[in-house]
Amino acid sequence: MIRLPTTAHKLQAVLAGAITTNQLHVVASFADKTTSDYAGGTKLSLTNGVSAVDIVDAPIASTIRDIDYVGVYNADTVAATVTIQEFDGVNTRTLATATLNPGDQLIYVHGSGWQALNNEGQLKGFGEKGDQGVQGIQGVQGDQGIQGVQGDQGIQGVQGDQGIQGIAGPPTVIQDEGSPVGGAPHTTLNFVGAGVTASDAGAGVATVTIPGGGGAASDQAAVQARRTTTQAIGTAFADLTFDATDFENDAAVVEHDAITDRIVLKEAGPYEIYYRIDLDVANQTSFQADVLGRVRVNDTTVLPGSESQIAVLDDSSLLGNEVIYGPIGAKFIYNATANDFITVQVDRNDNEGTASINTRAGSAVFTATRMSGATGAAGAAGPSGGPVDVAQATRSTTYTTTLAFADVTLDVTDVETNVAVIDHVAGTPDNFLIGATGTYRIDYNIDINTPGSAPETFEVQARVRVNDTTVLVPSESRTTVFTDSSIDGSDFTAHLHMSFVRNFTAADFVTLQLAAVDVGGGGTPPATRANGVTVTVTRMK
Repeated sequence: MIRLPTTAHKLQAVLAGAITTNQLHVVASFADKTTSDYAGGTKLSLTNGVSAVDIVDAPIASTIRDIDYVGVYNADTVAATVTIQEFDGVNTRTLATATLNPGDQLIYVHGSGWQALNNEGQLKGFGEKGDQGVQGIQGVQGDQGIQGVQGDQGIQGVQGDQGIQGIAGPPTVIQDEGSPVGGAPHTTLNFVGAGVTASDAGAGVATVTIPGGGGAASDQAAVQARRTTTQAIGTAFADLTFDATDFENDAAVVEHDAITDRIVLKEAGPYEIYYRIDLDVANQTSFQADVLGRVRVNDTTVLPGSESQIAVLDDSSLLGNEVIYGPIGAKFIYNATANDFITVQVDRNDNEGTASINTRAGSAVFTATRMSGATGAAGAAGPSGGPVDVAQATRSTTYTTTLAFADVTLDVTDVETNVAVIDHVAGTPDNFLIGATGTYRIDYNIDINTPGSAPETFEVQARVRVNDTTVLVPSESRTTVFTDSSIDGSDFTAHLHMSFVRNFTAADFVTLQLAAVDVGGGGTPPATRANGVTVTVTRMK
């Protein structure tokens, strides 16, 4: 048997000299064996003089290629010397060499080895038949058996798979991950397992389909809802409704329901829940209030980790009635029962005076992400556990905001697992370059220091743009910072954060921008804290 066991082994043919008229014809038939399949093939070639020609290519990975038949026919008008050799990527070893007259053949048959036949199909090495008179040499009649080699049904059928199967003599060895299965020989190969199918493809071919492991990972099921208008926040907890669905890639798993205040978690299992709300406060007489947020399941139970609270202040003694506030929100994990539904609720507690507080138009975001790939029999095995495609960058120094939106440069790349998918671009460190079309989650966290001098108040605004043109919805966030020496020399710092999901196309790039709005007092706009700006981009697979 001739066997090609690795992706480097192959068979070659080479002539000892140049041809006169025609290159020699080569036919090779082989069978490929893997742990789950056995399939045959044939390759037709021509020699190329003294240059070696690959007559049987190397097998692909995890495949053994057995050679069933090799035939070399001298189609030239003069004798030619041909050598069949095996090459393993480094070394060349000769398997057979023969001088063939026009019409002669050199053949290899699995189980029989190498033979040379003359143009009459007789085995070379025996003399020609004697004259009729030499009848007494009856033993030469044994050539009749050799004549059968030419007409052997298996060899005749080398042109098609039928003939190759006829040549193969040894039984197939069935193994379980390398260990032979007991009870051999077997006449039936039975495939079992979730999603496995076997069918007759015709022409003697059976097709076995084994789904699962090794396939591409699917996108995580996720939904993102948003309120495009304001909603008044009253003095008792009330559901927040969301009139827009920004993203929803698998409504069979997680869906922003027709009842617009809720998201339905249709599959049992863990989900990442996130909500975030900017506040809109009109200047009024002095008041101080707390704004609270939470998430409930099935209109009954408040989920742990979902509660959020912030103080809102409007004081006429502070630079002519400044309004001080920031966003509320939370991100947490909830292990759901199938068809649970979740809602966001908001409330206001007036501690001093009577407040009038709304959600800011377009700022209220509600997101739920299934923390696994798509379910189903075919996906049960799942992909191999490769690393998550994620990139995170930080600004190591302070960044002073300006009165117009400007890109924030991030000079330190904290994490970058696969630059082919997400690349924090070194040449333009304010950009994250998307390398593969799909679903991504963008997170940013920003710590804001107080303004440069007192007394003064600024509203700091953040947003994310794609391709330096379009502001992504809902990426915008804002908060207020102020300095006032009349309040214990106090400096009010603040924090901005946002998490949202979007579909991107390969070659898109995203950028974080900041701006400051002078609310009162003038002076120098505030700066971020050193190491206080972080942006994370995650491929949701």
